[in-house]
Amino acid sequence: MARSYRDVESAQIPLAEDVKEAAHGALSLLAMAGGAVPAAAGDEPNHWQFEQSGPTGTRFQISCIGPTLPTTIPAEVIRPAEIAKDRPFVGTWRVVIKAPILVLDIYWQAGKPLRIMTFANGDWQQELSHLAGDARKEKHCTTDRRGSTIMPRIRTLPENPTLMDLRAKYASLFELLRPYGQQLMRGPSPLTPGQRELIAAYTSATNACRYCHGVHTLVAEGLGVDPAVLDKLWTDIGSAPVEERMKPLLSYARKLTEAPSQVSDADADAVYTAGWSEEALVHTIAVCAYFNQMNRLVEGAGIVGSPERYAANAETLVALGYQR
Repeated sequence: MARSYRDVESAQIPLAEDVKEAAHGALSLLAMAGGAVPAAAGDEPNHWQFEQSGPTGTRFQISCIGPTLPTTIPAEVIRPAEIAKDRPFVGTWRVVIKAPILVLDIYWQAGKPLRIMTFANGDWQQELSHLAGDARKEKHCTTDRRGSTIMPRIRTLPENPTLMDLRAKYASLFELLRPYGQQLMRGPSPLTPGQRELIAAYTSATNACRYCHGVHTLVAEGLGVDPAVLDKLWTDIGSAPVEERMKPLLSYARKLTEAPSQVSDADADAVYTAGWSEEALVHTIAVCAYFNQMNRLVEGAGIVGSPERYAANAETLVALGYQR
């Protein structure tokens, strides 16, 4: 039997993590496969919608209302008994999931605790997770649906171009990226090479960059990162099987990628609270920035690659690094 959040009065709020996981899955679906409904007036919020059936036929209707489509939700959750004491309250963002009845309804404001107005757990949670995973795989699909031949946007490059082709053609412009990449990704750092590659792969996944995501996921695996980590990270950093102290760094990188102007002091404080130094944060920012540049470089040039190419490039990066 489904358990209602409104019945929970424990200080631990035991269903809060379930709510957060469902909300992050919903936001991922809205970002990857949802449709935006622009605001009718400048002072009205925008509206994002997603509607699809799950693996067993459950019909999902997911929506978000707010000034922007958020990438995360507040970590702190207000207890149900406290909600009634703080009325009226107008949320800046609202996320609703129907499956097909209302199963989740949450509100929040920037810098304020999450308000869970309705939540009932059940089989729909697993279906939602499957939908989010399928959408992520679709978005990061490495095949070109128009056929096996991929024509480059840079017309002097060959068919199915690689990053090496672009570097060779414009060596004077791009060759200096190699020593910088080597210093950043393999030089001295508070972060291990594997941790830096995890940030690189996660940034590339956030950007849906097929080439960089395909290559650097394999590089991260080659340096000891669990292959299951990235799939779970995309839907919910909080419950992903990754070292706890890495989560604030990854959250910082994702927010810096998706909404750089929304990165806050609180995001940096979370990194420091986890035990990281200022240098570690700077290195995280630098890795994130470098791969945002590389993601846009290869996607802008129409470089997609193939699983075979990803594996070959990853093997070289693991063995020899970036200055090769």
